[in-house]
Amino acid sequence: MNPKGYHAYSPEFTGDMKVKTTQFRGVAIDAEKYQGLLNEKAVPYLESILKGYGGIFAIGKFDINPRYTGLVVRQHSQYSDTQVALLLWDKQRNQLIKGLELADTFGDAGWFFDTESWIIEYAPNGKLVIVSRTKNFDPNEDFTSGTVSDSTKVSRFNGGKFVSTTTATSDTTKYKLKRWKQYKAD
Repeated sequence: MNPKGYHAYSPEFTGDMKVKTTQFRGVAIDAEKYQGLLNEKAVPYLESILKGYGGIFAIGKFDINPRYTGLVVRQHSQYSDTQVALLLWDKQRNQLIKGLELADTFGDAGWFFDTESWIIEYAPNGKLVIVSRTKNFDPNEDFTSGTVSDSTKVSRFNGGKFVSTTTATSDTTKYKLKRWKQYKAD
């Protein structure tokens, strides 16, 4: 895949839980077959996936540098397969390691959130910089209103891991959340 300008967001589902957006359907990965390569740090809900409660779906891959390949996957989250993540394949150690959550959305008991990400800089053997924006809605006790929080995180790939800095949301027009418009909370 070409990572330049890539925008990751959680897909929408049909009533029978099929992914509407072809960009995020992906190809199913048999977690049982690759169990030795997968680990709970890289795939947070691996135990649930192995029990059949969700899945992992390959979306795309790209070389970050000679040692690491970025693997974009859609995987199981709290309730369904809504998380889009960038996992890291360490070519020297033949091991999958934790990368970065790019997108997810879900809610419970009136609370909900939406996280989306954009790859803003990419050059093979050079830079990989990702901006992630998260909005949360937290209802008051009687669910008549609530509070919306909005934050931005900039993550830079450095030395085999992502170094992230959280900032106040600076450019809401450039990093507009695709799914947030469904909610009338703010």
